[in-house]
Amino acid sequence: MNNIKITTHSPTGFFTDLITNPAHGSGTATITTVSNDTTRIDTINLGNGQNFFTIVALAGEIITSVTINVPGGFEGLEGFQDLEQTRISGANGGGVNPVPEPSTLTLAALFGLSFMGYARLRRRPVAA
Repeated sequence: MNNIKITTHSPTGFFTDLITNPAHGSGTATITTVSNDTTRIDTINLGNGQNFFTIVALAGEIITSVTINVPGGFEGLEGFQDLEQTRISGANGGGVNPVPEPSTLTLAALFGLSFMGYARLRRRPVAA
């Protein structure tokens, strides 16, 4: 394997961190990270097994894609055999807004009704 791209299915999707291990390889891998309309390029030397690397978005940054490329990739030459133990977190498929649970909506409604009742009690004239 000499080239792999990790991205979401939606053009507006993103994730906030990635940990992976391009295992059992040789050569130098170039890792291109696209986030918030900027591109960052890093390199790692591949060895036999422990090639873990971590990419973390900071300060509101969002990652839209990560590409791992190893020049060559012909049988027996440079490349990696497997992309092991990949972990992605903070993923958003794009276009999906979180919906509050019914219990959250119920609590908000009870708070609103309680507040209106309190305001009404305060407006009543005090009987003498």
